[in-house]
Amino acid sequence: MTRLPRLLRSWWKEERHAPANPRVVRTGLALALLLLAPLTLLHLRHRALAGLAEQRQRLQEGLAIVEAAYGPLTRAALDWGHWDSLYGYMTGTNPGFPRTDIQTTALFDGGMAILLLDPQGQPRLTYAVPRHRPRDFGALVRCAKDGLQDLVSVSSTVRLLCRDADGNAYLGIATPISNSASTAPRQGMLVFLDPLVRPEYSGDIRRILRRFQANLVWRTQALPATDGPAGGQLILPLIHGGAGQLLLLRP
Repeated sequence: MTRLPRLLRSWWKEERHAPANPRVVRTGLALALLLLAPLTLLHLRHRALAGLAEQRQRLQEGLAIVEAAYGPLTRAALDWGHWDSLYGYMTGTNPGFPRTDIQTTALFDGGMAILLLDPQGQPRLTYAVPRHRPRDFGALVRCAKDGLQDLVSVSSTVRLLCRDADGNAYLGIATPISNSASTAPRQGMLVFLDPLVRPEYSGDIRRILRRFQANLVWRTQALPATDGPAGGQLILPLIHGGAGQLLLLRP
C-alpha cells in the first residue's frame, strides 16, 4: 500500500509531460463548448435586455423632460398670441410693438426665438437676442409653416420640433394671433421656439436630451394613432417636424 502513492505521483508526472492526444483535446473542447454555449447565450441575452431597458428608460426620461418644457412654452405662446398689442402690430395699428414689447423683455435671454407669420405663412418678424440668434431663420420658418393647417381654432396650438440650418433643435409651439379676448379673426400665427438643449442645463440632462434627439425619427407619410415596432413609437400628443413630418422614437 505504501507504493501506491508513489505510483500515482509517477503516473501524474508522466501525464503532465506526455504530448496531448489531439483527438481527446478536440473532443474535450467540443464538450466544453456544448456545455458553455447555452450559459454564454443566456448571459449575453441578459446583458442585451438590461442594456435595452436602460436605453428605453433614458429615452423616456428625455421625453418626460420635453413634455415638461412644452407646458410653460404653450402658456407663453397663448398669452402672447392672444394680446391686443401684438394683434395691433399684425393689423398695422401698433408698429412699435417689436421695440416696446419684444426688445424690452427678458423672455428671450435664454435663447428663445419668436416668429410672427402672416396668414399666408410669410414671416412678418423673426427675433432672438444677438448672442442666440440662429445663422438663418429660413429652416425654422419652413418648419413652423407646417402648423398653419392644423390650427383649427383661435385657441388651438401645435407642438413643433424644428431644426435650424446648423442642425440645432428647438421645441416649438404655434398658435393663431388674435386679440386679448380671443374674439377677433386670426391674423397669422405666432411661434415660440426654445432650444432643446440649453447651456445652463446640468450635464446629465444635456446627455439625456442629446440621446433623445439622436433617437428621433422624422416620418413624412400619414400614420395611424400608434405605429408598429418596425416604424418606431409615435410620440403622442403629436409633435410636428415640418413638411408634413411627425416625430417618432427610433424602434
